[in-house]
Amino acid sequence: MVDAPKPKNARISMLCYFDWLNSFELMSDEQIGKLAKYILIYGKSLYDGIEIAPPSDPNINFVFQFLKGQIDRDYLKWAKKCEQNSENARKRTQSIDTNPNNS
Repeated sequence: MVDAPKPKNARISMLCYFDWLNSFELMSDEQIGKLAKYILIYGKSLYDGIEIAPPSDPNINFVFQFLKGQIDRDYLKWAKKCEQNSENARKRTQSIDTNPNNS
C-alpha cells in the first residue's frame, strides 16, 4: 500500500507502458486479461486508500510485482502534483484576500 494523501479530485485514469508487453509474452491471453483487470483494480485501490489481496494466480502475481513499482511511483507523482496544485490555489486565494489592489 502506497502511503500518500488522497487528492480531492477523482482519479479516472492511470498510465500503462509499452514495455509491459515484454512481461506478457509468456502468459496466456486469459492470464493477460486477469492481469490487466488486476492492474486496474490495484490502481483504483490506491486512490480509494484500500489494501487488496495479491493475485491468487502465482504467475500473475509474479508478473504484477514487476509492474507494481511503476504504478506506485506514478500514483505518488500524481498525488504530489495534486497537493502542489492545491497549495498554489491556496496561495493565490490568500494573495487576493490580503491585497485589495489585486481585484
